[in-house]
Amino acid sequence: MSDDEERIISAIEKSNFKWRTVEGIVKDSRLPIKTVEETMDNSEKILRSSKTNKEGHSLYTTRDKYRDVTPLRRRFISAITNKV
Repeated sequence: MSDDEERIISAIEKSNFKWRTVEGIVKDSRLPIKTVEETMDNSEKILRSSKTNKEGHSLYTTRDKYRDVTPLRRRFISAITNKV
């Protein structure tokens, strides 16, 4: 795992929110937006929600955080529909 990926994962997992925007991750990781976007696109540890926030921004979390904070029923439905 790269240093950048570690910083991004840390920013997501230390947050009180289950889902984070790129902007929030950039702020907490102190990495350039392009680095955050490229790293998240290539990481198998980061999930992108099929839904957006009120402003239309994509939302991200880690696989571990999703598993830890999402009820089993919801994870089962997500697996069946192939949507997170």
